[in-house]
Amino acid sequence: MRNSPILLIAILFFILSCGEDEINDPQNQAPGAFTVEVKDITSNTVKLSWSAATDPDGDNVTYDIILGSDLVMESLSATTFQLEDLSAETSYSGKVIASDGIGGQSETSFSFSTLSESSQNQDPGSFTVTVSNTTHNSVSLEWTAAVDPDGDAITYKVVIGEEEYDAMNNTSFDLSSLASGIDISGKVIAEDDNGGETSTSFSFTTYVIDISKYESMPGFISATLVDCQFAEGGSGSCYQIVFNSNPVDDDGPFCPETINDIGGFGNYNGDGLDNGGPTNGDPVGFSIMNAALFEAMENDGYDIIGNNGNIRISDFTGTDNPSFGYCLEPVPDDNLVLTFEIPVIPESLSAPDDIETVEYIGLALDGIPINGTPPLVAGSEAQGEGKIPSLDRCGGHHDPAGYYHWHFIAAHMDATLEAQGLLDKDNGIACTKKEQDVTAMVGYARDGYPIYSGQDEEGVEINDLDGCNGHTAPTTEYPDGIYHYHASTSITNVPPCIQGKQSVDAFAKPQ
Repeated sequence: MRNSPILLIAILFFILSCGEDEINDPQNQAPGAFTVEVKDITSNTVKLSWSAATDPDGDNVTYDIILGSDLVMESLSATTFQLEDLSAETSYSGKVIASDGIGGQSETSFSFSTLSESSQNQDPGSFTVTVSNTTHNSVSLEWTAAVDPDGDAITYKVVIGEEEYDAMNNTSFDLSSLASGIDISGKVIAEDDNGGETSTSFSFTTYVIDISKYESMPGFISATLVDCQFAEGGSGSCYQIVFNSNPVDDDGPFCPETINDIGGFGNYNGDGLDNGGPTNGDPVGFSIMNAALFEAMENDGYDIIGNNGNIRISDFTGTDNPSFGYCLEPVPDDNLVLTFEIPVIPESLSAPDDIETVEYIGLALDGIPINGTPPLVAGSEAQGEGKIPSLDRCGGHHDPAGYYHWHFIAAHMDATLEAQGLLDKDNGIACTKKEQDVTAMVGYARDGYPIYSGQDEEGVEINDLDGCNGHTAPTTEYPDGIYHYHASTSITNVPPCIQGKQSVDAFAKPQ
């Protein structure tokens, strides 16, 4: 039977109706309402920014932009768009249409007027940045206020590398928690609220010296930044650090009263001493002050033992008999004031500067000067004939002027004595007045580089030290790495040379 035309038309209408329902689902919901913001208006550009439209059905939403009657962008997934090539002093209107792709739409209108050519937004004016109050981990930035030609409000931000710090409308900012002893550069950016900006660069180097380590110590008086002249030429900035003399326990033992007593240490190089011979190439004769030492001096012709077995002691307050030998034990003077100057940023020398006997090396964190090898008595390298300076069991003693100073890195003294076969804790031959710590930071050398005890921060022996017993590596205090010195187990255990420049006033000895 033939199909009637009416039936065919009905079937075709049904099919077309079903297809239209698939495209325009009567159950589909349009994207939600959203807002449009117009900003950064110039004479020929404007920026549109809108909140994201949320689709109730979870459909993907894109955006079309209509300006006047023109479609200028379609199917945009972003929520910002820059309109360009506009005419100056012209009013515009348009709309942003949010579409879900299956017939659902919502729209928001906008309007604006472009500026005249003469009213184009201008960037804030130039300004200057000043760096001050530099320390080992902080600095203060100050800048002059930038003036905006358009009268716009200005805010500031500080940028260092990838880090940004919002200074708001302030004209100063303090940076903290910086790494020590490194070069840092950045910029301050002045921004107006219409997209204009101007920047000024700055740079500085954080100090190596952490002055707070000295400020917390007994005997500390002051620390002042001063301009200093370097002994090797040139100038720089130094901390001038002032301490009262003798801020540590300085009561010995030094010279023993009799040959039956045991005192501190002496450095003797005469023929009459037999303590096993030189160790590791060190000077023979660094020994406990006991009967063996003084009898050796007697055997070499120095009359240092009295008739009753007492040790002749000179404290520099009277006149010594030139016919006698003496154990030297100067009288302390706690009323002295010691002044030191240490560069805040070390400058390397072309060649290391060797440390001579008793030469000043640096300042321990406890405010005590650190000196080179103590005087060697007798022999070809003797500093005195028959007068032997006494050192306590941490390697320190008083200068004839009365101030206490180290000839050893005291925190590493027991390790040094052990290496030299002299440690005897059972009989009190050990450093007890200074905490022993083989990894501790102990002070700064006169060139500004740190001085550490004998091992790295993990307590591991170091095998890459140079001729000054130093190297560049991270430490607890300087995790980014820095050149620093280490104690050895030699006699004495201080650095034998320094790598950097020193102030001509590195240590002003009291008169």
